[in-house]
Amino acid sequence: MILLPRPYPDEVIGSVLARGARHLGLSWGRLLQLAAGRSVSSVPFLMPFALERLARCTGTDPELLLEQHTLFPYAVAFMPLERREAFKGRALGNGDVCALDALGHVVLGRTPYRRVCPQCLAEDLERRGESYWRRAHLLPGVQVCLKHHVRLQRTGIPIQGGAATDALLPHDLTLSANASPLPTEVLESIAFHSVSALIRRPAERNWLERYWVGAFALGYQLRTRAVAATVIARDLKRFYGDSFLTSMGAAVDLRQKSPWPALLVRPRYPTRLATPKHILMLTFLEHAQPVADLTHAPYRPPGPRPRDYREVDRAALRRMRAYLKANVRKGRRLTVRSLIEASGEQPCMKRFRERFPLSLRFLKRFRRSRYAARRLRDPRPTT
Repeated sequence: MILLPRPYPDEVIGSVLARGARHLGLSWGRLLQLAAGRSVSSVPFLMPFALERLARCTGTDPELLLEQHTLFPYAVAFMPLERREAFKGRALGNGDVCALDALGHVVLGRTPYRRVCPQCLAEDLERRGESYWRRAHLLPGVQVCLKHHVRLQRTGIPIQGGAATDALLPHDLTLSANASPLPTEVLESIAFHSVSALIRRPAERNWLERYWVGAFALGYQLRTRAVAATVIARDLKRFYGDSFLTSMGAAVDLRQKSPWPALLVRPRYPTRLATPKHILMLTFLEHAQPVADLTHAPYRPPGPRPRDYREVDRAALRRMRAYLKANVRKGRRLTVRSLIEASGEQPCMKRFRERFPLSLRFLKRFRRSRYAARRLRDPRPTT
């Protein structure tokens, strides 16, 4: 067993290993082998692994490492209590590298590059003589330091880059500005809700009902209990912009029957969506402008779609003509009933005859044609 440095406040577990490699003068690969207790090429930088072994190496508690030095609390923040406890049991009960692939995608794919607060970096170097990676700066979509209220700066290395970059610390890198089209107050709200989910796990409650009430307060109300879900999805997409939503892994496709923002305002239909989408919905409901009028909104009320009977009549006529043409070539005669069945609209044509004027005129001419099995002859003239 090796002795690793004790974690600093809010330090991610990968950062503790990076500092340990420097303190002990070990290569990154050798340190991982000693820390994990087996030969590994990489370990999760933000997520839990080998917690019992790392707790002994750092002189801490496994649960403290899980809750205060990984992004595990953020990944499970909006899950039902029983599901959170199940994931927590897996993380604490696995003495080896913990395979929580179901949670890793929540953070890894949505934070492409590590971010640093320049003022936090300066304070760390002055007080500790070294810097470290903070969890609050590596959350998806977080671009503001809540402590100093300044924009975070971006590094050129990914969250999980392998041996070449995982051993680097913030003071080793050149920082660059991290531009965003969103207003500062929106970015601060995203950061606040993200850090709240990380350090103060939300209480067990129906979050979908909270979003539903918030949507009503903004005016997305159609009837007594119905929310204009399609409209709120469109407005959220416009509020954040496609580029930012894509970077968060939360792109909104309005061609879908139910885009993800529409699912979050349906309290009776619980859905499993990743934490970043909940953060985006909370921030949108706080900063979106109230809806003045839904009269011209592109929303179709629930229930069966009303039919355009003019088009239905034309489609039925096309099918009957095609059926007649195919049988004429074979030398067959048809009945009116067989043509109506071929139209595909037999029940409607029987019940709503007045809505099928084109089809009825066609059938009337057909009955007098030589292709009808029971030809209706013209009345003889009277003398």
